[in-house]
Amino acid sequence: MNDNKIFKYILGHATREEKEEFLNWIDESDDNKQYYKKIRKVWDMSLITADYVDNPYETDFEIIRKRTIGKNKHESFKHRKLQHTLETIGKIAAVAIVAVLLSYFYFSTSMERNPVSYNTIEIPVGNQAKITLPDGSVAWLNSGTTLKYPEQFTGKDRTVQLNGEGWFDITKNKEKPFIVKTPLHSIRVLGTTFNVYAYEESNHFETTLFEGSIILNNNEKDILKMKPGQQAIYDKTTQKMTVYNNKEIKNASSWISGYNSFYKTPFNQMLERLGQYYNKEIIIKRSEIATYECTGKFKVSDSLEHILDVVKTTKPFKYEISEHQIIIY
Repeated sequence: MNDNKIFKYILGHATREEKEEFLNWIDESDDNKQYYKKIRKVWDMSLITADYVDNPYETDFEIIRKRTIGKNKHESFKHRKLQHTLETIGKIAAVAIVAVLLSYFYFSTSMERNPVSYNTIEIPVGNQAKITLPDGSVAWLNSGTTLKYPEQFTGKDRTVQLNGEGWFDITKNKEKPFIVKTPLHSIRVLGTTFNVYAYEESNHFETTLFEGSIILNNNEKDILKMKPGQQAIYDKTTQKMTVYNNKEIKNASSWISGYNSFYKTPFNQMLERLGQYYNKEIIIKRSEIATYECTGKFKVSDSLEHILDVVKTTKPFKYEISEHQIIIY
């Protein structure tokens, strides 16, 4: 297998034919699996690079090389040099990365006695990341999100565990459905594109379907089959599920493009999202404030004060921001 094809797969740039070729190559031998795992682990560790930006003029090989070995343009990932290169990267990572690893990304695998090895990715507050799953599916993970998934989908389904917000583009496989388990609901798909907001501490669960079809499950039984253009929101307090048709669903995934977008969003839900992103507890002193409907689009780089000041121009409220809280009154 050509290294560049492996890198294209990791980056999510592979064509359908290249994905099939790669997955067939993985199944050929344990050596191929181990070779891929080594490269993949180095890549996952390199995700902590905060200033990384895709350059459309770089090849996938150059992107991987830049992410994993920095400015040394003479290093390569050739098969005959892989072991030496990985050892070198490992030493560099141990010195240069370990100090910030805990505050950026936590990457782990389960104990060897466990028959299935899992990867766990934790996104630090204020950051986002794009990852490619073992089947070629792509997941964008938002601030404060945790995703746990097996190194290989070997069972009858492809199950991942999500606590937070993620946008998924799922590779189709009718024989092996893709399942996203969250603290409240599960989502079962065969191949589709959707966004799910499911932080354990959140007061609501939300999923939006862009393409394909998904089935919502309350971890006991199927409760809803969704169609493209629909958004389902479950309120934990009232235990009520509301389904919206033809809503401004593009706002649900705007965070991938660097924006927090809202369309007729209840103010308490807007504040919850902002509190999640900026790592602040939300306290609303007047109940009527929670029902304000808010529409707007803000850059993720905008300060919390700027966003609240803009909303204040149309809604009557005051606020105080401390180190850990946002108080609205």
